[in-house]
Amino acid sequence: TDRALILLRHMFDCTPRSLPLVPSALDDFDQWRRLRTGSTTPRRREWPRRKKVAVAPTAAAAASLDSTLKLLLLGLDDEASPMSTLRGHADMAHAIYEHVRHWRASALCINGVFAASIGQVEFPAPRGLYCNMMPFQMPDCIRMSDGEWKETIPPAFKGYIPLIEACPLTHSDEGKIGYLTVHESQIAHEGGTHRRAGLHTESPGRVHVDTTGATGAFVAPPAPGALTFFWGGGHYMQHSEDARGVFEGGIYTASSVGGSMQVWNARVADPRAIGPLGDVDKFRPLLGAGSTLDAGELLWMTDQTPHESLPLPAGTYRQFFRLVTSNVSGWFAAHSTENELGILPPPSVAIISQDKFELARQLVDHAKAAATWSSPCTSTSDIKHGVRGLNVGAD
Repeated sequence: TDRALILLRHMFDCTPRSLPLVPSALDDFDQWRRLRTGSTTPRRREWPRRKKVAVAPTAAAAASLDSTLKLLLLGLDDEASPMSTLRGHADMAHAIYEHVRHWRASALCINGVFAASIGQVEFPAPRGLYCNMMPFQMPDCIRMSDGEWKETIPPAFKGYIPLIEACPLTHSDEGKIGYLTVHESQIAHEGGTHRRAGLHTESPGRVHVDTTGATGAFVAPPAPGALTFFWGGGHYMQHSEDARGVFEGGIYTASSVGGSMQVWNARVADPRAIGPLGDVDKFRPLLGAGSTLDAGELLWMTDQTPHESLPLPAGTYRQFFRLVTSNVSGWFAAHSTENELGILPPPSVAIISQDKFELARQLVDHAKAAATWSSPCTSTSDIKHGVRGLNVGAD
């Protein structure tokens, strides 16, 4: 099987093509030079570029076969799959693969600023704290440290106020509800991850949230009114080359352990290409090398920026900080922490009571059932004239 996959991969010329990454381009970013955790000198970080390397057809290469091509090859040998009609017609199978690959490449945006290093922060003494997406009121005035907003943070988490103040929030988030995540714990198993493993985005892509009744609920796609599910949103604005850059919305995160998180300066611009719970592992061959964060490095990114938590040695103690800004479509009550001071998400945010992992399983099952031809095909001739009818969005 490995030998056949190697030969087919070579035939399809499907060596992963690395797209060039762009530097952060934040040469003079300082957001009023208001980092309160140390130096006010703007930080300049060059995100690395990856050289294109030819991959020889080996067993290791076959094991890392592109997921779409792997499914296509398996379908050619499965009598129950419509792809088996293409057996013996490598030209048409190749056309379908290229169609999907080009659509996927067009869904990935790399020309811009989608992840950037902001500066260094210092974590408080660890206490085994944990909260996830806990709502609180963000500062009323971003240029002032004092304010009633601090009273919306429970006493146990006040040690993280300096990290919140280090996030260069803009006027669009003044006084609005933000969402704080703090996770302090030890890695139990060798090679375990402190947070979610696998390449993903915070936004789960394009889904429909039914807000009728007391609580919101996901509706499996395709559904009328399906919209992009925001988890902070985020975009970078620079009105001119001489102007300072500004981050609108998005997500701020930092870790006390260097090399525990990897991020790519890219954005999955087409939300239909994002899988359940934000899974974007199928984009890995297109992304090239990512950037790992240093200890205490504060990162800004959009909710459609690919990132992942990296394996750590057993016994590693890690502190994790994340601030999700106000542009949030839904709040998972079963997985989020209530604020003991009574701060709630605003009425515009759907309160979703369902288990998001069970919802993801249902969405995967639905996608598998929906991954069919958009029009009946009974012969290779029909398929040859209907390659563009393939529902690539179900991939």
